[in-house]
Amino acid sequence: MDDLRDAILGAMTPARPKLRAAAYLATSLRTIDYLVNTGDLELIKRGHSLKGYDFPAVSESSLNRFLVDHTTVGRLAKGIGQNFMFMMHALEKSGIESVPVPKGVGRYYLREHLLERVSFMKFEIPKELDWATV
Repeated sequence: MDDLRDAILGAMTPARPKLRAAAYLATSLRTIDYLVNTGDLELIKRGHSLKGYDFPAVSESSLNRFLVDHTTVGRLAKGIGQNFMFMMHALEKSGIESVPVPKGVGRYYLREHLLERVSFMKFEIPKELDWATV
């Protein structure tokens, strides 16, 4: 009975498959896995676990909670219309550090830290950055 209840609740919870969550955050699947393991994102099992398979999905609410305080280098790059490598190196040169992560995990930043340091950025931005969308 509990398995059925959990399956129904999981199916009703708004969520994105891990690949779509990675695209939404403009980052990699490895970064999504890291954020799930650290507790920054919530993973929901979808599908019929009684049949032996689950479809992992990231809850919309955890994605939105993450974006309240953080953003990824990919979202920043999309926001100004630049390549993420350009953005990553430009932020480094401006003294803006990402949240420390293991090698192979995409960089992400605390919004508060970015907003404090935005006046120190030493590179030209081709278009205005909308902080609400990055």
